[in-house]
Amino acid sequence: MPSESNPAALFRAKSRTFSLAAKLFSRNDQHAVARLYYFCRVLDDLADASEQGETAALERVIYELDPAVTATDPVVLDFLDLAAKRGLSLEAATLLAQALRADCGTRQVKNENELLSFAFGVAGTAGVLMCPVLGVRDPRAIPFAVDLGIAFQLTNIARDIPEDANLGRYYLPQEWIAPAVIEAAIAGDADSIEKVDAVIQQLLSLAESFYESALSGFWFIPRRNRRAVLLAAMLYREIGQSLLQLEGGAWRKRRTLSTSEKIKLCLRNLWIAPPAAVKQWSSASPPVHSFELNQKLEAAGINISSLKTP
Repeated sequence: MPSESNPAALFRAKSRTFSLAAKLFSRNDQHAVARLYYFCRVLDDLADASEQGETAALERVIYELDPAVTATDPVVLDFLDLAAKRGLSLEAATLLAQALRADCGTRQVKNENELLSFAFGVAGTAGVLMCPVLGVRDPRAIPFAVDLGIAFQLTNIARDIPEDANLGRYYLPQEWIAPAVIEAAIAGDADSIEKVDAVIQQLLSLAESFYESALSGFWFIPRRNRRAVLLAAMLYREIGQSLLQLEGGAWRKRRTLSTSEKIKLCLRNLWIAPPAAVKQWSSASPPVHSFELNQKLEAAGINISSLKTP
C-alpha cells in the first residue's frame, strides 16, 4: 500500500500540472480523475520500487484485475469500483500493469519501435482509461487518446533523463544515442551534451506529431471537459518545448514550470486554442486518425483496435 491513501491528496501532491487543469472539471469528474490517477500512480511507484525480477506486487495487481478473480487489494478494489461506475477498460488497465512490470529494474530501449511500445504501455493505456471518465464513449476516439498518452510519456523521457539514468534506465533509443554518451553528458562532457541535445530535439519532434494528432481528437471530448484536457496538454507540452528554448544541456536539471509560467499558460489556453484544432472541433465530422501515426503504431506492435470504450 502507498504511504498516501487519499486519492485527491496524492493527486494534488504528485501531479501539480494535471491537478491544476483538473480544477476545470465538475466535482464528480475531479474525484474520478483523482481516483484513476491514484491507481496509475500506485502501480508506477510499485515498478520504481521493484528490483529487477522482483515483480510480485505488480503480478498480484495483474492477477486481481482478472474479472474471474475476487480482488482483495484496496487499490485494485477502488479501481474496480471506479471502472464499474464509469465503464473503464479492464484490458487497458491490465496492459498498463503488464508494461510497468516489464519496466522494473534497469532498461535500455533499442529503437523507436520499442520506445513507442513502451510509451503506449505505460501512458497510452492511461489515455484509454481516461476516455469514459471524460464522458467519451465513441470508440473512434481511442487512437487519439493513445496519442496524447504517448506524447506525455515522450515529454517525460526528455524531462527525466538524469533521474532515469541514475536508475539504470535509458529510454532514448540506443539506435539514436548510446547510454555511455548520455552518462558522459550528465557528467558534463560538452560534446556529449551537444549530442544528447540533438536527440532530445528528435524525441520532442516525435512527441509533437502525437500532440498535434491528439488535439484534433479533442473533437470527441464533451465541451464541458475539453478545456481542462487542453490545459493539461498545453502545460505538459510546454515542459518539453521549453527545453528546446533553454541553453544546451538544460535537461541535466529536471524541468518544471514555475507558478508564473503556469498562470500565463492558463490565461492563454483558457480562451485561446490552436486555430487548426478549433476549426476541427467545430466540424460536423469527426477527425480521422493519421495514417502515418497508424503506421508507426503498427510497426511498434501496438494493436489498439481491441481497446474499446465499454
